[in-house]
Amino acid sequence: MQEEMKELYVNFMGSISAQTMFRLLEIPENVPTLRTMHLIISSLGGSAHWVNVACQTLRQTLLEINTHAYTPIASAAVALYCTGKERSATPSAAFTLHPVAWPPTHRSYEAASLEENLGYLKNLERSITEIIAEAVQKRTADVSSVMRQRKVFSAEEAKEYGLVTHIVEKPITIYGKQGMSIYGYDQSPSPVGTSPASMTQAQAQPMFRKPIPGLEFASFGHW
Repeated sequence: MQEEMKELYVNFMGSISAQTMFRLLEIPENVPTLRTMHLIISSLGGSAHWVNVACQTLRQTLLEINTHAYTPIASAAVALYCTGKERSATPSAAFTLHPVAWPPTHRSYEAASLEENLGYLKNLERSITEIIAEAVQKRTADVSSVMRQRKVFSAEEAKEYGLVTHIVEKPITIYGKQGMSIYGYDQSPSPVGTSPASMTQAQAQPMFRKPIPGLEFASFGHW
């Protein structure tokens, strides 16, 4: 009989995208016995849309999530880092906050479409700001101000601000533990004008997949 998996270490390296967020969100879905997930993040960001989807979804699970940074992380990756109850970092880590940006596209927009997408962008930035504000226990207006300054925190500064709960000298790794890795690069379609339901199975597939017990036959499906 296979031993129930209750704790998992996940090494997340690469861009925040549809592919990598699908991969992350399938973990609690396919391992119902999982109680604690340690998310080790090395990422310079990516899609604010998809990280918002992931953060809001993870909030609905019963998982205890702890996050760890050992390299500089930025942008959307900071929001993902904030899902952790315990948020550790090594002295070599750094954290960059900036406003949510609209990814470049090659489409033409009418005035009505631009207004619609501007409204979407503002709501998305509000959601990301609220995720960070909840973690650091500050007002959303304070976090928004820091984002607009494009602030870069050292690990110690991030601890003082509330992003980091404690600093550790050595990086946390998956080696010698029950763990897996998620690797990816940013090739997700822009959420602006693109329906996630229109994605093909191949588009939703991350770059590399390392099976773990309980996830060998996981499917992605469509959102």
